Amino acid sequence: MSSPEKINPVKLFVGCIYSDENVLQNTKNLLEKKIGPFDFESDIFSFSTPTKYYENEMGENLKKIFLSFKNLVCPTFLADAKNITNDLENELSLNNRRTINLDAGYIDYNKVVLASYKYGSQKIYIGKNVWADLTLFYSKGTFSSFSWSFPDFKDDKYYKTLFKIRELLKKKI
Repeated sequence: MSSPEKINPVKLFVGCIYSDENVLQNTKNLLEKKIGPFDFESDIFSFSTPTKYYENEMGENLKKIFLSFKNLVCPTFLADAKNITNDLENELSLNNRRTINLDAGYIDYNKVVLASYKYGSQKIYIGKNVWADLTLFYSKGTFSSFSWSFPDFKDDKYYKTLFKIRELLKKKI
């Protein structure tokens, strides 16, 4: 007969896609009030997709930054984080258009998981209208993607940032 394993805490992060530095600063302040303090802020990445989906809504010259939170959380908090970030996107919208896109996710020792409101065959429902989307896995010192991973996560440009967040997790545990 098996026994339940202890649930290890995870490192929550938010990926922010934006064009206006003032919107980013306001968002950071609101995230800290609603979720808690940050312990890491990544370099700024240039962000674009072949579909121009975000540019049509948010404008050109988009950037992406990752913020990780100091306090570790239970993996199920991902659903709450998704709803908090979605509420912030709506609060910061202008004329029914987002000024910032916030992607909540977490890192544990073995994977990167993003929160989603959209069903997908690889996604697991975690409650509160949110699915957990397994995006990357960690093995033998590197991250690897899946066929369904977002194109910007398939590229290794974020790996240095994700390694840093993973190291912060290891230090906390």
